Amino acid sequence: MPGFNSPHDSHNQAILRYLRRGAHYLFLTSVEEGGLHRQEIRRMDEVLDMGRDFSVLITKSDIRPQSDVDDLRGFIDDQLSTCFGKEDRCLATGFRTDTSLSQAITELDQDSILLNINKDALLNFYFMLDGTLNSSIDALNNEEEENRRAIRELQQGMAAIEREQEESIRKAKAKVAGDKARRILSSVENELRNSTDELARAAATDRDAFGRVLSDIVRSRMSRAFQATTAELGNSLAIDISQSVQLSMPSLSFSEDWFDHVVSTIKVQVMDALLGAVGSPSLEKQGDGMMGGKLSQLGTMIASLAPHPVMKAVLAILPGIVGTLLDSMAEQRKEDRLKEEIAHTTIPDVLRQIAPVVDEAMLTISEQVISAISSEFNDLLKEKTEAIEALQKQSEIGDAMRKDISEKLVACKQVNDETVQGLMNVWGQE
Repeated sequence: MPGFNSPHDSHNQAILRYLRRGAHYLFLTSVEEGGLHRQEIRRMDEVLDMGRDFSVLITKSDIRPQSDVDDLRGFIDDQLSTCFGKEDRCLATGFRTDTSLSQAITELDQDSILLNINKDALLNFYFMLDGTLNSSIDALNNEEEENRRAIRELQQGMAAIEREQEESIRKAKAKVAGDKARRILSSVENELRNSTDELARAAATDRDAFGRVLSDIVRSRMSRAFQATTAELGNSLAIDISQSVQLSMPSLSFSEDWFDHVVSTIKVQVMDALLGAVGSPSLEKQGDGMMGGKLSQLGTMIASLAPHPVMKAVLAILPGIVGTLLDSMAEQRKEDRLKEEIAHTTIPDVLRQIAPVVDEAMLTISEQVISAISSEFNDLLKEKTEAIEALQKQSEIGDAMRKDISEKLVACKQVNDETVQGLMNVWGQE
């Protein structure tokens, strides 16, 4: 994968596409840099947002005294602790040092990385199996009339989901999507205004440097704001649907872990779509009948209806805004004057030009998230209905066999619960 901060658009598009495919990231920073810059910290934030981890490797350490290298390592370790709460120490490498790039990779916790990559697929399988086992156990322990009543309630619940979906889409078109788009634009504006000094320094250097920093800030903040806003929408909608379903069948409850995983899956799918990573391993693993068909295809649907919204927004502001600023300041590129121009002209121009892209993308994403979550709830109730109906057809099962099957299913559920709890402990999600 090309390195970050490439001056070539094709390299940056490749980075966006393959970010989600990485298992672990090594950030290389030269001993001459003196520490991590804001642009690198933004990238690290994105990596963590995507559910991946990273390590930092100081290069060219043999061109400085060892005491200077040790001081720099301590400074970067403090930066990582302050910004991300990381306790891992960065490594240093050079032509005449003991640590090489391959050694740094070898020292990574490969088991932890492997588990992290497969976490979503494993949790998908757990929730699918858990739902089927619970429905089958309940059906075996219920009388025939109780099962018939349960089927009627499940059907009423599916009808309630359909009504909630229609109402949510109506609200999204009328107001919700627009409100969330404005929140994303506000987030981008705040990030740009907090980065005015950084932008002015880049503008004082040259056009390319300013263009790279500006586009990086917009792209990074937009991606994260879309992801956070969509997760919030998904969580709110999941609560609304569950409450609507429970009015029809009060006995039905949805676990908090299942809720959290639905929202987490939405975040992953939306980020894949935003990064143009549709078809990445994260999507391929989730698309094989694991967590609801429609939810597992959310990223693909968004990408097909609103392709590359972040890249479109970035391309909308370049090179016009960059050229306008630097042409107007061609004779006098003092940072104070540049900061004033950026604050009063550049930032409003950026927001004006990306607003239509954000509005269109947010409406599309909202509609697809609503449809996917509704489908996920519907599939869950449908699975419960089918499990009960399958057992209802086996009317010849005697009490002894029914008890035996129930005990075996309970044992399977215990193994399933213990397995996922063990994985949760490994991931630090107790």
